[in-house]
Amino acid sequence: RVKLNIGFHASVPNYIYAGADLFLMPSRIEPCGLSQLIAMKYGTLPLVRQTGGLNDTVESYDPITKRGTGFSFYHYDATALWYTLKHAFEIYTHQKDVFNGLRAQAMKVDVSLDKQAERMIDIYHLAILKR
Repeated sequence: RVKLNIGFHASVPNYIYAGADLFLMPSRIEPCGLSQLIAMKYGTLPLVRQTGGLNDTVESYDPITKRGTGFSFYHYDATALWYTLKHAFEIYTHQKDVFNGLRAQAMKVDVSLDKQAERMIDIYHLAILKR
């Protein structure tokens, strides 16, 4: 099912994130992106194009390892989006346990500032050592 909301109400986005199964974000360019992170926290799997922050934050589902936090595609065209959406839908309808496992993995992703600060400190230490 699809629903269109025109206008803004502060509580509506939370209901949308919480009530959806997939969050489509096929951006051509996306330097950061918060929407996919919010979706993951609510257990809504993002389906994104591999660009910028979307590529950095969404681990595409790997059918061999059964790991991932969403679905992604590379080419910015309708065919790539369609096949990825079809793939996600097949997992949703025929492999519920896999889909629910991906939800659980997505909800556990830590994107806190503390984690990012630790990564930056590690990078600075490495830069000092290489100097």
